[in-house]
Amino acid sequence: MAVTIVIPTYNRSNKITETLNALCNQDFAGFRVIVVNDGSADNTLHAIQEIEPQLTFPLQVISQKNAGASAATNLGVQKADSGLVILFDDDILPETSCITKHVNFHLDNPGSIFSGSAVTDPHRAITDVQRYKLYMEEQWRIARPDTLERTSVDFDNFIITTANMSLDRQTYLELEGFSTYLRDGYDVDFGFRALLKSVPLYFDRTIKTIHNDQISLRYYASRQRAYAESKKKILCVHSELSKKIRVETNSGPSLIKKFIYGILRNRSLVRFFESDTFAKIVPRYLRYRVYGSTIAALSLKK
Repeated sequence: MAVTIVIPTYNRSNKITETLNALCNQDFAGFRVIVVNDGSADNTLHAIQEIEPQLTFPLQVISQKNAGASAATNLGVQKADSGLVILFDDDILPETSCITKHVNFHLDNPGSIFSGSAVTDPHRAITDVQRYKLYMEEQWRIARPDTLERTSVDFDNFIITTANMSLDRQTYLELEGFSTYLRDGYDVDFGFRALLKSVPLYFDRTIKTIHNDQISLRYYASRQRAYAESKKKILCVHSELSKKIRVETNSGPSLIKKFIYGILRNRSLVRFFESDTFAKIVPRYLRYRVYGSTIAALSLKK
């Protein structure tokens, strides 16, 4: 089975090299890697060129004008070999057996889409906000016991991520690729369209990768806001989904919450919440409540 790994990247010169180095440690041999540089303005190309002689696999780097991760992923998959395509984000560090597990799954389940986990490494959670993210991931795992083992995904227990995903290139073509009208949440749209066409989806938490993501409160909030906006766009394009997925109805925060959220958006206050001083003087349970409220405040449109 031909195996191609596709990684879109944008301004992550310090992280894409870590991802490529991690792929050198895989216990599966015979794959090739396509990195699609989505118009990076940093030294991404130079950083890749510097480490390329040490890589243990064939590497192809393709550059395009910035068009978003969905367009970059489409370009990479279009250039991939026929066979299995594995998608990783540019801040993902796959465990040693990750590719082997993806390949073995598709040998037993051809024509399926398979997602694994992307979790925070406790040793890389340096700041208190990063530890908060680690805590929230654990809370999600407690709330989703169905993900303890491999699970078949449907509209009721939906989960999918291109951070750590594999599928046959033919399945990708049949679904007409990722929607480029979305810069975020295009994996969600892809999964919804797959289910509508009865393509089997699976998730397995034991297919592990480390999410090499150094977040701040503002970045955390921006990701949540982008996901919510993407979901709205998806529902506008695919109105039939409104009957199949849970649509959250929210009348918006009360006047008191609006007032509090206005205060929490203050940049100086946010920087203080992210500081070591705040982490030292405020108990964890209270800090985490503050982080949650601040993220909620920053997630809302002003």
